[in-house]
Amino acid sequence: MANLLRKPTAPTGKCHDITADSANWGYVGFGLYKLQSGDSVQEATGDREVILVLVEGKAQITADGQDFGEMGERMSVFDRLPPHCLYVPNNKSWQAIATTVCTLAVCTAPGKSGH
Repeated sequence: MANLLRKPTAPTGKCHDITADSANWGYVGFGLYKLQSGDSVQEATGDREVILVLVEGKAQITADGQDFGEMGERMSVFDRLPPHCLYVPNNKSWQAIATTVCTLAVCTAPGKSGH
């Protein structure tokens, strides 16, 4: 069985960057950003499709040049609210600018064009 426990590589910024290859998972990847208000991150999806999950906090999200505005509602994983999510197809890019302290998960899988 694969070792599923992964320790953060940093206390802030990109804390996790687990690829399908590095974890020997076959398909999926996972990244996690811990951001302070005003912090900005951006990535290109390449040959992967992405789901951005606002685990905690709020961020201004742009994907493929489209502004989705401020996303996120729950400030803690213990709030009884579902997280806000956004799908970004492969061969696109996205950007998040934290408007509060924010935890952003980046879930990836192989993508195919046409979405």
